Amino acid sequence: MTNITLKDCIVGVWRDVLMAPQRMPFLSLFAFALTLAALAFVHWFNLAVGHGDAVPGVLADIGKSRYLRASFQHLGKIATVVVAVPLIRSAAPGLLHGDASKITPYLRYALLWLVFINLGVVLGFFIDRLKDILPLIGVSNVSIAATVRTARLMTFIGVMYLAGRLVLVFAHVALGGRFEWRAAWRDTNGQFLAIAAVYFFAGFLPTQITGEGVFPALTARVPSVPVALIIATFFCLIAIYVGALSIAWIYKRFARRIIAETRH
Repeated sequence: MTNITLKDCIVGVWRDVLMAPQRMPFLSLFAFALTLAALAFVHWFNLAVGHGDAVPGVLADIGKSRYLRASFQHLGKIATVVVAVPLIRSAAPGLLHGDASKITPYLRYALLWLVFINLGVVLGFFIDRLKDILPLIGVSNVSIAATVRTARLMTFIGVMYLAGRLVLVFAHVALGGRFEWRAAWRDTNGQFLAIAAVYFFAGFLPTQITGEGVFPALTARVPSVPVALIIATFFCLIAIYVGALSIAWIYKRFARRIIAETRH
């Protein structure tokens, strides 16, 4: 494995994003259809709950719970659990190991995705509840807003740090390995800023520019909900692809000890 620079990671991520539909056309079509269906379902659900319409069975219980509603919003990216493993493998074909040929890596990756999604939802829910909790412990109304903002910022920093230190586990699982938490923590020791730089420039910044700038500009001119959903699906799928391939290139650059131990 050669020395991989920050530039190599950024160029590699976007090269692989552009090549993915050509390399795996059926997977890309399936991911697009799955994402479109998921976003359409979430859109219908939000409209039904917002208007007080009756929704069937378990969906009614989800609509009544703020926590479950917040978790439900991530359904639009459910294609992640389908495409992340093959995308990571396509970016690091020489690093497959363990039970890579089985379905187990897909199940492990899906479990990781669900755990981290729910962790974010739980923390966000707790911060939102601070507005109700703080007055009970004597915090003045003047200080509540500042305290909540500070808590939100500190939580964001903490979650980003934790994600950066454990990001190698995602790729390692996708490539056929197990949940190597300690090994991932060890390999990323002192590398958080470098990992954050890779993800920021390769993934976060481009997707934020398109998601917060280009996407709203396009949908604002589209009166048709189906067309808006198709556009949303396109941008959502780009974010999924960029996220998975950023994880792959971070693994290729920083997971030297994990890879060395696996090969032995």
